[in-house]
Order: sequence, then C-alpha cells, then structure tokens
Amino acid sequence: MHKSLDDEALFQFEPVDGVRLLSGGGMTDQPQAKNPPRGATFRYYLKDALEEDQTLRIDIFNADNELVRTLSSAPSAFEKCAKGNEDVRSPIKFKHPSTKAGYNTFVWDLRREPLNCIENVKLFGGWKGARVMPGDYKAKITLGELAQTRAFKVLPDPREEADKAQLQVVEKSIQATETLLNDLFAHLQKARDVRAQLSDVSEDNVMLASDVSASIERIVSAIDDWEALVIQPKHQTFEDDINWPNMLDRQVRFLMDNFDSTGAPAQAGGLKRLKDLESKWQQYKVQLETLFGEEVKPLNEKLSKQGAFDLERL
Repeated sequence: MHKSLDDEALFQFEPVDGVRLLSGGGMTDQPQAKNPPRGATFRYYLKDALEEDQTLRIDIFNADNELVRTLSSAPSAFEKCAKGNEDVRSPIKFKHPSTKAGYNTFVWDLRREPLNCIENVKLFGGWKGARVMPGDYKAKITLGELAQTRAFKVLPDPREEADKAQLQVVEKSIQATETLLNDLFAHLQKARDVRAQLSDVSEDNVMLASDVSASIERIVSAIDDWEALVIQPKHQTFEDDINWPNMLDRQVRFLMDNFDSTGAPAQAGGLKRLKDLESKWQQYKVQLETLFGEEVKPLNEKLSKQGAFDLERL
C-alpha cells in the first residue's frame, strides 16, 4: 500500500549533488539567471514543526563511512566560542536546518567539521573547516528515534583536471594543516590553564616561599612568551595584521585555505611551506612540553607536599 507524506513524521528526499567549485565566474553586464546554491542541498519533509526541546540533526558521511560533518538545528558550543572571538565589525552568522512543518531545504557548504575553537583567539581566517574532496557521500537526517539516509555526490569543478592521486595529496595536506591547528590550540589551552592556576596560587597564598614565587613568575612569563609565538595576542581586528605580524596559527590557516581554494595538483611551494610549518610547530611543542616537564612538574610536586595546591588534574 502506497504511503503519502501525510503518513510520514520525517521524510528525506534525494539530495541535490554539490559541486566543489574552485572559484566563481567572471562578471558580465548581460542579464543573468540566479546561480544555483554552492553546495549540496538536503531536502526533507516534517509533518509537524519541532518543539523547543526537539533537535533535527544531519550527519554527513564519506565513502569510507567516516563522519565528516554534523549539522544541527540547535546552536552549538562551537558557535558560542566563534562568536566570542569575532571581530565585531565582521559578525559571524550561522545557519541551521529548518524545523518548520512541511517541505524544507538546507544547503551544506561542503565544509568538514570546524576547527576546535578556544576562547580569546582572533583567527582571522575563521574557524570553519576546509571543503571535502569530490566523491560519494551520504546524509543521515535524524529526528528523535527516526532516521533516514540518502546518497549523493560532491562533484569536482568541471574546469579542474586532476587525477585521484593528485586529489589525495591535496586531501592529506588539508588534513595535516587541520591536525596541526587543533594540536596547537589544545596545547595553548593547556598552557593557559596552567598559567591561570599558578596565578591563583600566587593570589591565594601570600606566604609562599621565595623560591616558589620565583618559579611561578618564571613559568607564567615563559607561557606568555610561548603564547606569543603561536598566536598574536595584539590582534583584535582584521586590520591589526598590518601593525603586528601573523604568528603560527594564522600562517597555517592561510596555507589550509590555499590548499582548499587552488585544488589539485597541490602547489610545490605550498607543500614545502607545510613541511616548514610542521617543523616549526614541533619545535614550539617541544619547548612547551619541556617547560611542563622541567619547571611545572617539580613545582607541582613541591606545592602538593606543602598542601598549597595540586596541578595534577591538568
């Protein structure tokens, strides 16, 4: 017996394939039709509008069944972090899948999961992930216990001539920049946590031994210096990079965008630059981990014996 949409609480239609365009076309003064959306379009029907406590989720998987992006009708912690870091003159806007009753569409911009955002970092390239490679994908739309999955494709730019091996080089390069940035921000957050806790120790314990106070001051100063190697604390607006140089985070973000926008084959200069930045990051990471091992750990043990504080939870 044929079922109508009236019998479906959720129904996903076949998605419209997306095209991974490298750039837009030239301008003309001739009349033009509106361009199609630059992404894959998901189409679905909801019998009823969602309640406030209900969430609609779209999970996107690649041909290897790996999750590449999750889209939700509810705002995320990432969005709150990204908004907190934005330049107020260039506000960030987020789009969410519609939850209204009836026929709905949502255009995915072909971008993978965003970078791991941390507070108080002005990453002027943005926190968005790079676009995925052309290939076979599937979208799983979930509403409560209901879920439907449909296949679709991300098509290459018809102007791009690249074989599979060349695309894999671009993909590995994008993944390398993403891994570097997420590792950088994880280490930066840990360093900030240590610094904040040591500052609390100084404020809460006015009778600290002179050698302990000196150690705290030295570590806090070293973390300040290290932070200024991986991000530019003086950046507050987009124009600030004119006055103060971009540090490692912005340099890697720029390279990620370069791999993303130029496509295959990856430029030789970009691949060399990636190796240089990876080498620089390893130096910075060793520098911080040495500080943790040679300065923070002994201080932590001394504070623990005194019952003053314990940094072990870091």
